[in-house]
Amino acid sequence: MTQTTSALKSNPTDTQSAATTETRDEKLANLDAEYASYLDNHPDMPSRWLLAQTLLTARERRMMLDMIQFQPGWRVLDAGSGFGQIPLEIAASVPIRAVGVDTDPGNLRVAARVAERLGGTRHLCDGASVELTQASIYDLPIPSNTFDLVICRFVYQHLGDPQCATTELYRVLREGGQLLVMDIDDQFSITYPQNSNALTQLQSAFARLQADNGGDRFVGRKLSGYLAEAGFQIAATMLWPQSAHTSAQDGSASRLFELERLSGARDEIVSRGIMGAHDFDHYVNEYASEDPTGQFSCNAQVIALGRKPALDAGSMKR
Repeated sequence: MTQTTSALKSNPTDTQSAATTETRDEKLANLDAEYASYLDNHPDMPSRWLLAQTLLTARERRMMLDMIQFQPGWRVLDAGSGFGQIPLEIAASVPIRAVGVDTDPGNLRVAARVAERLGGTRHLCDGASVELTQASIYDLPIPSNTFDLVICRFVYQHLGDPQCATTELYRVLREGGQLLVMDIDDQFSITYPQNSNALTQLQSAFARLQADNGGDRFVGRKLSGYLAEAGFQIAATMLWPQSAHTSAQDGSASRLFELERLSGARDEIVSRGIMGAHDFDHYVNEYASEDPTGQFSCNAQVIALGRKPALDAGSMKR
């Protein structure tokens, strides 16, 4: 795989007056605005639905990050960084050295473009740096014992060999470093009233495609086991619950996102024989024409936190 890297580093000599220095909330609002602008100006971009999801989940993601007591000088890896949102969000207010890796060079180009539009280093707090690199989670171009913290959100559900990935994340953590993995488990999903038949059929086809690609939408319950098998001490496990009542008006926006996500997978679903083109298009049109209704939804993600143990003086390195 060709490795592409872009880097940002705060420059203490690039001073700003106190009156013009942005607060954390202002920086994050500007980040969201740049993502939204890119989305609006690139209607044909690949992974469009994923960028839309990045915006829709910003509040929950930042609540999760606020739980972590980041320390100045930490080296933090975001494995499966997508559009670079986590490194850019953390480094806006904490002087860390953040690295984001992703297999998709297109997503990383979007991240670099957004960072450039934000004014590059001016988005980062003093002493912070962000590096974005194309790499596989199975074979990271990173020395062993490098990071204090690795974050991996909503990646394991897509992995064909999550145990191999966990072993690689173990390798790049320093002794005492921690791995935070967060992912879905569809067993914890409830909606009322239930989704329409059209949406249920489309979501089932999407889930089958993910499974055929080696993914696992019930991976949440397995996270702590993967970490333990790799040698981590399990420091904590928890459920991250979310619930909402979506009004009919809000439902229109949710439907547009769901249509983006499902339509983006149409060609692969059809080519794999999971659903015929006629049936797929029929269900999409039926779902798109449904009258918006209110709906209660509840789901929960699983978080597993593992710590790489310090080795005894006489033990052999892994």
